Amino acid sequence: MFLKAQPVFLALFLMATTAPSFAATVNDQGAAELKKNVEDSLAFPLDMGKRNNEGLTLTGAVEVTPKDGYYEVKLPGAAFSAAQGFKFDLGTIIANVTPGDEGEYKTALSLPAIMNVYDGANAPLATITIGSQKFNGTWIPSLAAFTKVDAEYKDVAVKSSGNDDFSITTGGMTTTLDLKKNADGTWSGPNTFSAVNVKMHFNEGGGADVAFDSVTAGSASDKLNLQSRKVMQDKVLKALSDASAKASADPKAPAANPVTDPALAAAMAASVESFLDGMSSSFEIANVKIHANGMAVPEQPAKDGMPAIPGKPAVPFDATLARMSSGFDVSGLQEEKGRAGMKLKLDGLKVAGADPALDGIIPTLANFELNVDDLPMKALSHQLGDFFTDLMAQAATATAVPNAGEQLQMQHRMRDQVVMLMATLPQALTTAGTKLSIHNTHTDAPDLQSTLDGDFRADAAAAKMATGTLTLSLVGVDDLVQKLQAQSQAPNANPKLAGYATMLSMLQLYTQTEQGANGKSVRKLVFELKPDGQALLNGQPLSPPGRMAPGNMAPGMTAPAPAPTPGTP
Repeated sequence: MFLKAQPVFLALFLMATTAPSFAATVNDQGAAELKKNVEDSLAFPLDMGKRNNEGLTLTGAVEVTPKDGYYEVKLPGAAFSAAQGFKFDLGTIIANVTPGDEGEYKTALSLPAIMNVYDGANAPLATITIGSQKFNGTWIPSLAAFTKVDAEYKDVAVKSSGNDDFSITTGGMTTTLDLKKNADGTWSGPNTFSAVNVKMHFNEGGGADVAFDSVTAGSASDKLNLQSRKVMQDKVLKALSDASAKASADPKAPAANPVTDPALAAAMAASVESFLDGMSSSFEIANVKIHANGMAVPEQPAKDGMPAIPGKPAVPFDATLARMSSGFDVSGLQEEKGRAGMKLKLDGLKVAGADPALDGIIPTLANFELNVDDLPMKALSHQLGDFFTDLMAQAATATAVPNAGEQLQMQHRMRDQVVMLMATLPQALTTAGTKLSIHNTHTDAPDLQSTLDGDFRADAAAAKMATGTLTLSLVGVDDLVQKLQAQSQAPNANPKLAGYATMLSMLQLYTQTEQGANGKSVRKLVFELKPDGQALLNGQPLSPPGRMAPGNMAPGMTAPAPAPTPGTP
């Protein structure tokens, strides 16, 4: 049922983060101008929705009525179709639009208090209700975009229709956007989203409940080119229109493929670059609680000479997480070189109902940080842009060729292009001297702690086109092996315990040992890629791969910790 409910999450996101784009004097002439601007801004999503059977649709024409100091705009029968036929019936959306002093329009918008969701067979799936709401924004018609948004939706609920298959409730959701225009015409500013007191219930799989106190997401841009997005949409619409006109004029002619238009490809690339360049994003979810009832496994009776298989009772599962956060940033997309980085952190993870043998190694804290510097942004953008344009063109051509042999040849050419692209990427990276770094990366569990640290640099002079070092440090391995070995010898012990101990013992074979500050041994795996192409693990060649007998261990490498004698604590 969770898969069925996924489109509902999308609907909640759409309510909190999007609205139709809207447009000085409040009179009939101004209403006509506003109507045209609204229709122009909706042309792209409506056209895409019609062509793909996914996206925004309306049941009637946009209505604009002059009022006392503002215009009332109605979008009748608004609906949003998603993958697999899911449809969100939003109803009539109403906005009050007030002309500003500099060509902008102040917009107050409301959604229907009750909206319905239907599945692919057009059967009722869920109902969305909103307790109270506000949406205030500033819209610029020439950009067909909002530059400011302040929206809040309280007591939002999503419930399955006619049953208790699933439900989602939240105490409130808010979203803000605050863009300011830069001297060069680009825009900078933050965009935020948050939801509080979120609770979810699913009946599938024995039933499960998920709750969290809050979820927050944000992004910030420092050079967003809103005009490039509008240019891209206009070019897409023109290319599609030209293709349709050509097909109407000569139905027997090969179908025109808009993606082969170099101007369109360039516009799409510029729009994506502008959107991502200089962007940083973050996500955080706090105080997560998960409970699953589990599912009982029924007994399988004896059959065809095979003995009966006993059933298993349902095993509940509970987990809590104090905090999970992530972040991503990218810059320099329109420069010769740029960078990208990402981070992920988990804090306060506790699991009940998991395999007891694993309790001591489930991390209560984990952090991962990766950065890539000196990326050849312009070169990669050019190569990838040409590649995808050619690939889409060939894919479109292949589908129009009836001969199976010719189709196969085209598929082989497409495959060869992928291979060629992968072959050229290393050259671009080495020319730029791209550097990949992993730092501040670690996990902390009761019985095992680890850190990962390393740097690799693309180097045209290196035999393997890169050099670098990656170090994995493990604290607690020796004590954990002895603990698992002792537990495996207890009466009625879980047979998996011995297997876990064996796997860790094999790991000990390839590590070198140091004394840690807390008195515990530190097991290390140091991987090195040398300029001459030699790959080393703790100073030993990795040739043949994976074969490094204990007798050939480098200085400091040690054999596994001995197993305790029976009865030894």
